[in-house]
Amino acid sequence: MKKSSLVFSLVIAVISLIPAASNTGGTGDNLTTEIDKAWAIKLEEMRKVIQTNGYSFTVDYTGACQYTLDELCGFNAELYEADSKSLETSTTPRFLAPRDLPARYIGYYTPPRNQGGCGSCWAFCMASAVEGQFVMATGYDSNTSEQWLLDCNPWGWDCSGGFINFNMFITQGAPEESCYPYVAYQHSCWTTCPYLYFIYDWDWVYLPGYVASTEDIKAAIVQYGSVAVGMRATAYFQAYSGGVFNHCESGSSNHCVALCGWDDNLGGGVWLLKNSWGTNWGGVDIDQSGTVDPDERGFCWIVYGCNRVGDSAAYPIPYFGG
Repeated sequence: MKKSSLVFSLVIAVISLIPAASNTGGTGDNLTTEIDKAWAIKLEEMRKVIQTNGYSFTVDYTGACQYTLDELCGFNAELYEADSKSLETSTTPRFLAPRDLPARYIGYYTPPRNQGGCGSCWAFCMASAVEGQFVMATGYDSNTSEQWLLDCNPWGWDCSGGFINFNMFITQGAPEESCYPYVAYQHSCWTTCPYLYFIYDWDWVYLPGYVASTEDIKAAIVQYGSVAVGMRATAYFQAYSGGVFNHCESGSSNHCVALCGWDDNLGGGVWLLKNSWGTNWGGVDIDQSGTVDPDERGFCWIVYGCNRVGDSAAYPIPYFGG
């Protein structure tokens, strides 16, 4: 009895140490629970603000909420000044011909991707714009490799930040995602994949570091399919789950997205924004069917000029029809 009692006591003593050990180090489950609790409080506060002020969008725990804004947002306009010589385009600025623009227009785009917890939005917004012009020209979806931009860019841009520069698509061309898959961290540059997606040139809609005019961005979308732009992402934008985003805040741009359409009759005028935070974020009724379909997740309506959307707007120029 004494021996069995001693063994039992030792077992109890060991078991009693386990919670203390796991609590000191923390676990993924506990961390996720704490994030969930923090967001539950934050979302309740946001919904009160939205209701009180009559904002026209909803918020929820989206796929982006598992990351911090610092992890998601890697658009840094200061990198243009630091590396301006190598960021110059190869031609003089182009004139976007004025035209009679419709009140509603949906350009060309591919399905939203997911950058994960790497601040590579700068790579995704450029890939989106290039893919949009290939859809415009061929009618088929393309899927260029954002990981190639992340690994092989010559400017030292990484998960901590980058800017807009399509020069790699001119000099080298981009491989496909299927050959060079995205892993959400930077590794050594691969050179084994074929390069399939080339552009002739690229240009700014206006100037880097400035928000381009609504009419000029519209003209670029009509002419080239989609436009890569900077904007300011906030906690409200991070939790955006539908509607017209109009909680506008001042401050510098930190995120890069693609604009691929507009609607002047919605919310006083809105852009159709394609994000890179997966399909468990946002969602709008692009085709006006009355429901948000699965392929319309990952998109957002955002009012013109809100949160500096349209900052440093740029577009790739194709070999065909450019």
